[in-house]
Amino acid sequence: MGWVAQCPDDLVPARHEARTVAAVVEKLDLSAFAEGIEAREGVAGRDATDPALLVALWLYGCIRGIGSARELARRCEESLPVRWLCGGVTVNHRMLSEFRTAHEAKLDALFTQVIATLVDKELVVASRISQDGVRVRVSAGSSSFHREARLRELLQESKKHVEEVKQQLEQPENPGVRRVKKQARQRRAAEQRQQRVEQALAQLPELAQRQQQRAERAGSGPYGEKIRSREPRVSTSDAEARVMKMPNGGYSPAYNIQLATDVESRAIVGVEVSNQGSDATGLSEPMREQVERRSQERMKRELQEGLANLSRNRRK
Repeated sequence: MGWVAQCPDDLVPARHEARTVAAVVEKLDLSAFAEGIEAREGVAGRDATDPALLVALWLYGCIRGIGSARELARRCEESLPVRWLCGGVTVNHRMLSEFRTAHEAKLDALFTQVIATLVDKELVVASRISQDGVRVRVSAGSSSFHREARLRELLQESKKHVEEVKQQLEQPENPGVRRVKKQARQRRAAEQRQQRVEQALAQLPELAQRQQQRAERAGSGPYGEKIRSREPRVSTSDAEARVMKMPNGGYSPAYNIQLATDVESRAIVGVEVSNQGSDATGLSEPMREQVERRSQERMKRELQEGLANLSRNRRK
């Protein structure tokens, strides 16, 4: 064992990306992110985390391809560059997630401004992009997927449960503070479950139309019979998640995360989350429009990467 004298500023080199991110964030106008903070100098209240720190962490996470709040929070403890950005401030995944959710539109506009600046300074060309997708497993279980008949049964059960909880809250006797809080939590949980079932039912028409189109493209079976589309099923845990074929060969509920990268600087200039399992289902055009909007330049060429393209190039 030994005592080590170390300056926190020496955690990263002088030309590290983290220092560049911090310098960029210092020059950005972040007043819009501080509007909801009630704690001010001279006013009682818990100190709020500086929005500049949270913006810098998410901007650095985007550069490094980190989109998970839990992963970014883990890096705040293990990664030297991220620890340097934190500067001794404790950050957890809940804080990061709530900040991103509360300021989604503002962060999108801010990062668009940063990308446009990089293009203007010719640090990112954004005239040729490479797009590819990765399927990310979600927490929804396979047992949470139900057909329309079962979803309507669950909806009726949820509405009945909500009414029962409301009647318990409206009882005239004084049940005590703890019981009131418990009943309030039960009511919120019942209402949230009802909302999830309603969201699942709202996804059925689109999913049924997509499966019908897939069956029409498939044509007929080996004996000339018409292939019928399966009755769609939607998850009551995550209504927008879809069952996709994963890289390990199995099928799991997941999302298809699309990334667009500048081929020269390798900077990520576009991100899109889709619930379509195939990359060749019209995902390139929305990504092209997003990159054009962010970079304020019209794309000259776009490269759609995938197994089909790789096999085609090999044959050539």
